[in-house]
Amino acid sequence: MKIEEFYDNLPYRVKEDAGLPTNYSRMTFSQQRLVENLFDYEGGTEKHRNHMEDVMAEAEILAYETKIIAENLANMCTEMKLPPS
Repeated sequence: MKIEEFYDNLPYRVKEDAGLPTNYSRMTFSQQRLVENLFDYEGGTEKHRNHMEDVMAEAEILAYETKIIAENLANMCTEMKLPPS
């Protein structure tokens, strides 16, 4: 979504209460930069959250695979023991 669209889709009341114009095209350069920085921050936060979710999913898979390997090793060790004489 373009920043102009994002801003223009915000409720009028929110913009008016903040003392901002209702349309992006009517904003001063400083106001546009502020909104752009907030928009970039939000986008960066979303990317970071998605990345962290991916990392957590990978960690869960690795934990499961490690558990399976440990169980297989334990079974192999059990099978390798000599029966009591």
